[in-house]
Amino acid sequence: MRQEVNLYQPVRRNRDWLSLAALPLWAGGLALALALFSGWYWQQVADSERRAERLTQQVQEEREAVEALRAEAPPEDPDPALQRRVQSLEDEITARQRLGDRVVATDDAPWRGGFASVFQGLAREAADDVWLERIRARADGGLRLEGGAMRAAAVPEFVDHLGREPEFIGRSFAGLELRRPEDNERPLRFVLRGAGGGDD
Repeated sequence: MRQEVNLYQPVRRNRDWLSLAALPLWAGGLALALALFSGWYWQQVADSERRAERLTQQVQEEREAVEALRAEAPPEDPDPALQRRVQSLEDEITARQRLGDRVVATDDAPWRGGFASVFQGLAREAADDVWLERIRARADGGLRLEGGAMRAAAVPEFVDHLGREPEFIGRSFAGLELRRPEDNERPLRFVLRGAGGGDD
């Protein structure tokens, strides 16, 4: 009986990923990553620009409503209730314009310090004429604040102060809703939505 044993083993070449031969692969991968990041970044910029355009249009519509109310008010004997309504709308327009200045592309990364840092920052910026009744912070960086205020101008002031908190630096609010009761006696209601990230 004869038995044959193959002592020849094919040599398997180990690929050196750090060699010059692998350089085209690294360059291609880097180019692909940069292209993906560039597409995501410009999409964020485009979304921010659309939000700014919507806010500008809303401010213009409210200005037209104020002018219409002024036209209804008799100059010789103005209605006090109508004057209060006009002043209320002007305050809300000013608040929206101030908030509109903050509509920029935002870092919508998750909260760096966790949810605890979000609530700590909000607590440090508590004010007498603004209060929060509902806070919704999402893990993806989304934020929604609901509350009340004694005056419309207090809301953008609250946002300005909040921007000094470490957890909120680089973030902005892209949506503001202001609702004032018909009697103009009770506090107005507001909803703030953070730019980027889901907030619903």
